[in-house]
Amino acid sequence: MSVGTSRRTERDEEQLLLWPDTLSTPQFKKKPPNKRKITKRIALLRLENIRLLVQLRFNGDADRLVKKLSPSHAKAFETVWLGEESRYPNESLARRIEVVCGLDRGWLDLTHGDPNSLATKITALNGRARRAVTEVVEALLQAR
Repeated sequence: MSVGTSRRTERDEEQLLLWPDTLSTPQFKKKPPNKRKITKRIALLRLENIRLLVQLRFNGDADRLVKKLSPSHAKAFETVWLGEESRYPNESLARRIEVVCGLDRGWLDLTHGDPNSLATKITALNGRARRAVTEVVEALLQAR
């Protein structure tokens, strides 16, 4: 230890040399994501997934989905489907569509792959059909 320096000063100098990032850059709290942007992103994803669902499960015929919904949900769906660009499916409508189609909760909020891929088509099946496909695949795997 040199004259006029304390042990603390030496330690601080070592930290500057060994860990320059910890002292040189101030630490800022990260800003939480804007809830409005997240909500719009999810709403756009829901709309995209509803289009995918109508294409895969109803051969592009949205009226077949409308017939499964209650009158209030059907009206909300038609407003979203045919309405202005600023209208998006809300949480209630999204969950109702998932229920009537037998999809897992949150399916409309997830990003799905290529609509032509087998995996995407299987996820769009209702729970009973997915279980049947799984049983067939497992039986085929056991038969090897």
